[in-house]
Amino acid sequence: MEFAEAVAKVIRRRRLKSGLPQRELAYLCGLDPMTVSRIEQGKYPPSLATFWLLAKGLRWTAAELATEIDKLTTRPDLYEKPPPPGYRKIRKKPKTAVKKTTRKAAKKATKKRKSD
Repeated sequence: MEFAEAVAKVIRRRRLKSGLPQRELAYLCGLDPMTVSRIEQGKYPPSLATFWLLAKGLRWTAAELATEIDKLTTRPDLYEKPPPPGYRKIRKKPKTAVKKTTRKAAKKATKKRKSD
């Protein structure tokens, strides 16, 4: 998992656990709400200053936030939820190719059948 994705996952999880909307977190951090949104989507890796502001807004130290991100990048299995009991992966059947006919081709075919 890349750094930006790990940051996104940890920040989003912590924000939702705290019950903060994105706009309120942005206000607490002194950031633009679009910046927080892009960071949570994993599109924008935060700078060191932004990282520190996000940690303060989430009421964490930067070290605690960095530790959570490190856990996720080195041991992603800790954050992945196991499938529910009785879960079975369903395989989709491959689609069979169906020959599409045009109206002209369909008319020719019916004319041939009628003449035969």
